[in-house]
Amino acid sequence: MSQQVLPFFVGARMQRGHGIGQLFRGLARMAMPFWKHTVVPAARRAAAAGAKQLKRTALQTGVRLASDALRGANMKQAAKNRLKEAGVQLVRHAIKRPAGSRGTSSQPATKRRRTSTPTASRGPRRRASKKKKKSRSPDIFDD
Repeated sequence: MSQQVLPFFVGARMQRGHGIGQLFRGLARMAMPFWKHTVVPAARRAAAAGAKQLKRTALQTGVRLASDALRGANMKQAAKNRLKEAGVQLVRHAIKRPAGSRGTSSQPATKRRRTSTPTASRGPRRRASKKKKKSRSPDIFDD
């Protein structure tokens, strides 16, 4: 017999017996720091900015709807029109400035560093005074 054939499948050498999940695990391990430090904070900022704009628009819509009610307009039709306007306004705002965008820099804003050191604000440092050595009487071990 010339060459023996193994009766089972042997995967590619990169798989090392752990299957394709091992490859995805390595990719996930590399992507996780990027995800935690970039994507999640950006999503939080976007959600906060979107909620803020939604609150503003809802308040404006409520005020306009109340003014329509005081004028005696048909409430059903007024609500339809005002809600449609609010939706258009939210979409325009989202397109004009994407929620969570902070400007041109991709780096988050850093805190200002203190210009003066904490020791400078306390005043000049005092030198420790040197203590005088006490004179002692000679003993039998002295030369």
